[in-house]
Amino acid sequence: MAKTADEVIEFPTYNQPARSRVRVYASSGGITAVATELMEDNGGPSITNAAEWMWATVVEKFGMKLSETTFVEHYRKREGEIFDVVTFDRSEFEEPKWRRISRLALEELIGEAWLDSCVASEVRPERRREDPEALPCFYYRVIIHNFRFCETGVVPEDQEEWTSPELDQAHVLRNETARVILSNPAMGRAEVLWQLRAWAQPRFTTPIDGGECDPTRIVTAAEQQLKQPAAACTICGKECVSLRSLRAEFRGW
Repeated sequence: MAKTADEVIEFPTYNQPARSRVRVYASSGGITAVATELMEDNGGPSITNAAEWMWATVVEKFGMKLSETTFVEHYRKREGEIFDVVTFDRSEFEEPKWRRISRLALEELIGEAWLDSCVASEVRPERRREDPEALPCFYYRVIIHNFRFCETGVVPEDQEEWTSPELDQAHVLRNETARVILSNPAMGRAEVLWQLRAWAQPRFTTPIDGGECDPTRIVTAAEQQLKQPAAACTICGKECVSLRSLRAEFRGW
């Protein structure tokens, strides 16, 4: 499976145009398209309420066939990410139905780890000009959002304790933070560290400072990896799968 497209598209709806980030993964067995609901900057109906219009636009834009494509809706929510497979009853985009799937099931569909991060194009250029704080705040929330995942699943908003963080989570956080820094080089390092620490510290059963998911460790690892992309992983000190994934993600930047 290979990711063949990753861009924000605009599509007509029943009242006003809307926007969504679409990622397309292709293989000999078929195509999987993942549409992400933009957290703050859609402008029209949600991808669920405008499913017929959005997926028709996606199929036309990327030259797909309805019968050979798996459509997935992706939402970033306070309690974690959710994914739904969308199916249609006929050969046209009519009578959509939704079925919730797990993160693992999505990864099986796309053939790789799902490492979500926001991209600059998710925020409209005019909004960036009118509200200089919009872009960095947007990114901070996505970084913080990634602290909500652990090996056993999603930690509820009202849960007091977390299981001890795993090394794999540190790798994921490093990858996400590196992409955020790369996409928004003007962000303040101190502010990122402060936000991560303020959010995460009360939710971990053990102190995060000095641990695998220590915010300073994560941000430093991300910065070092961006400066020396050919070096060994700065978290585990070796050539790991996560590092190869990060390098592949940065191709074309």
